[in-house]
Amino acid sequence: MKKHFIILVLVLSHFFSVAQRVNISLNASLDGKELLLDRVVVNSEKDTLLINQLKFYISNIQFLKDDSIVFTELNSYHLIDFEMPASTSLSIKTFRSISYNSIRFYLGIDSLTNVSGALGGELDPTHGMYWTWQSGYINFKMEGQVSRRKEPLKEFQIHLGGYQQPFYSLQEVQLNVHDENINLELNLDPFLHSIDFSNVHHIMSPSKKAVELSEILAKNFKVKKND
Repeated sequence: MKKHFIILVLVLSHFFSVAQRVNISLNASLDGKELLLDRVVVNSEKDTLLINQLKFYISNIQFLKDDSIVFTELNSYHLIDFEMPASTSLSIKTFRSISYNSIRFYLGIDSLTNVSGALGGELDPTHGMYWTWQSGYINFKMEGQVSRRKEPLKEFQIHLGGYQQPFYSLQEVQLNVHDENINLELNLDPFLHSIDFSNVHHIMSPSKKAVELSEILAKNFKVKKND
């Protein structure tokens, strides 16, 4: 009995000793600079933009080696809220040492989770990222004020989501990585240039435009090299 106990302790000690943590940091950029909330930005086209809220979900984080999955995070839902800097840094525990060269995740919440109804934790509706059971979770939210070509500032609200066809907005992102400390950046310029703020200031429900904008966002994540 004592021998078995010692073996169990050795096995568990080895199990935890090879556990690995992958650190992921996320930031966003606008006009070539790091996005800072509540900071006025004037771009080269003389547009004025003030973003005071930026939140989005990433989920189902996986690490791959040559396109083969080597680790999938369980219960993988992370609300990235730029009003809460701590939420932009993730530490993923793999429980074993892994070798990988790419990371894959979803921008948004999958349909199965949506049909399960509003949940707790990162998925708690009190975070302001849930519409109704019919429309589900908001995958991406940006709010602020904008002025195009010296027009008066107008408030805008861009809420993207939808888990049913034809407005299924969940997007997959896969990026090559070469470090245990992964720095991800979301370039918001293509996304904002795809919105005609002269005519559109509110997207608040699943729609064709929401899907289009979600696709643009997913294509504009990149990995920044560590210094």
